[in-house]
Amino acid sequence: MQKKNEKFLEKIVKKDYNNELEKVLEKKNFKENVKSILLSILYKIETSYKDYRKVKKQSDTKEEFIERIIQDIENNCDEIILVKPHSEESKIIGERTFLVEKNKKRIICYSIERKLLYCISKISKNNRIISDDYFLINKTLSDLINVGNNINTVEPLRDFNRIFMDNYTKRNRKCRP
Repeated sequence: MQKKNEKFLEKIVKKDYNNELEKVLEKKNFKENVKSILLSILYKIETSYKDYRKVKKQSDTKEEFIERIIQDIENNCDEIILVKPHSEESKIIGERTFLVEKNKKRIICYSIERKLLYCISKISKNNRIISDDYFLINKTLSDLINVGNNINTVEPLRDFNRIFMDNYTKRNRKCRP
């Protein structure tokens, strides 16, 4: 009976994750463009997560997913730098599209929502997943599992963004005879 009451209360009293994220961002010394893109990511996840849950049954609830992202930003990101292609700042990352420095808690990436969310996920993952008994395969398997988890984190934004999907279907309808 208590679970029913809790679920009922959750439906009535919705958490405002934008306010939660803004509180975290106030503590951080991020530029306005970083704050803006983080809020945009959060908004797109909130709108697309319902479709994501329909397709992927075994996944976190939207609340758990968003709270984990906010916690990752709060605990693991002290500096986020968004760079433009062919700028002086982009020379830091070279040919790559992002750079994650866990020891400095710093992310440098292009101003692409998917890339930034991937970096946030990447900076929060464990380096060692497999026990030391299997030291020969530990790094390879840990990297493989972490990359899969990072891609999984970006999936709601990448594949289930309604705005993108609506624009995509409109473009394709125009092209058909």
